[in-house]
Amino acid sequence: MHRQRVMSVPSTQRYSRVVTVALAASCAGFFALYIVLANHVSTRGYELARVQARVEAEQSTLETVQLEISAAKALNRIEAEAVSLSLAPVGAAEYGSAATAVATR
Repeated sequence: MHRQRVMSVPSTQRYSRVVTVALAASCAGFFALYIVLANHVSTRGYELARVQARVEAEQSTLETVQLEISAAKALNRIEAEAVSLSLAPVGAAEYGSAATAVATR
């Protein structure tokens, strides 16, 4: 009987195909990683811009509140408020001492 010879692909061609497939898979993987990272960076950029806008708004509110506090602490405003409440200035104050009896029977 005569044997039929099976045609096989030379080993260098098989190796070349494996390398080509591996390189193609690596390129696809790196491209997918690039897309994921680019998406992540752009998302963080939008979040950073939003947070910076919020910080600016809060700083503006803080400045407004600080101005209101300083206006409320102003001596002329306090004196005007005292006059509107009919309060009189305190004269000389007398303070007791520990030797003075506070309550007697």
